[in-house]
Amino acid sequence: MRSKGFTLFELLVAMALVGLIFTAFLQVFTGTLSQSTLTSARSDLLKEGQIAVQVMASKLQEACYVYPNGKTLRMADSGYSTQNLHGGYDWTVGSDPILAMLLPPDPNSANPNSYRFIAYYPLLRGFYNSNAGSSLQLESDPANDNVWVLMEYRRNLDQSLKPSNFASSPASCAALAGGLTRADIQGGTARILVDYVSPQNDLFSTNDKPTDPNDAPTAATLNLRMQRSVQGKSLSVAGGGSGLSVRVFPRNLSVLSP
Repeated sequence: MRSKGFTLFELLVAMALVGLIFTAFLQVFTGTLSQSTLTSARSDLLKEGQIAVQVMASKLQEACYVYPNGKTLRMADSGYSTQNLHGGYDWTVGSDPILAMLLPPDPNSANPNSYRFIAYYPLLRGFYNSNAGSSLQLESDPANDNVWVLMEYRRNLDQSLKPSNFASSPASCAALAGGLTRADIQGGTARILVDYVSPQNDLFSTNDKPTDPNDAPTAATLNLRMQRSVQGKSLSVAGGGSGLSVRVFPRNLSVLSP
């Protein structure tokens, strides 16, 4: 007569079945968690990219002058925050990924009489973290050292610098841009606008006819792509339908300064 209870064999079989069920559950749970992490990371990339495009577009809409292809700008002579991707401190519009503009004075700012110089350009993420002070460093992410961070450089020009200094009144911002020296745009501040930007050649397009160096820009195209490696997978978001590629027409190009 068989005694009540489980035999050792039955217990071993039951434990094996429980182990298989648990392993299957763990694989499903881990896969779901991993997919959730990737989805969340992709969503964050898109949102941050959209915000960056909105910021740049709003500044472009205010601009009274957009620097054309062929113009070389130098925002500093030393330091890391304005250094060209290829070394040195000269950035050439059209050849280098830089968008630069002049904005009219903001009467509601702390410098209500100063024209404003603003530029957007990238740095390698790893280069930025290797040179920035500890309080400015981004979260360490070695898998993404070769993607870009997009910088925003701002400089309030000396309030004595006006378009009428370089042309008969009324004068446009183009006259001001033509009269500015290298020193006039130096001494500003550079900060990160957005992290995890995909390296690309068509980040900015500032001329209606890019092959004509004399063509005065009346519009600019922002074409942002976001990229990040997460859990060994490369995530990217791009395209006009995502709100990351827009063409902007500045409103103040024809405004004349008295």
